[in-house]
Amino acid sequence: MQKIIKVKIKNVYGNNLCYPLTYAKELETLTGNKTLTARNVEALKGLGFSFEQELTRKV
Repeated sequence: MQKIIKVKIKNVYGNNLCYPLTYAKELETLTGNKTLTARNVEALKGLGFSFEQELTRKV
């Protein structure tokens, strides 16, 4: 079974922030933040997680 974390990338004041959509509460408890840093993403990939970005459309 592959563990997939769906994320949404938002640009806030010129910074791209990675918001988890799945396992959000668990990841917030582990990291202490609502967003994931590049270091968090690399550590989770090392533990066998993969990431899938949700695409948003501008209307």
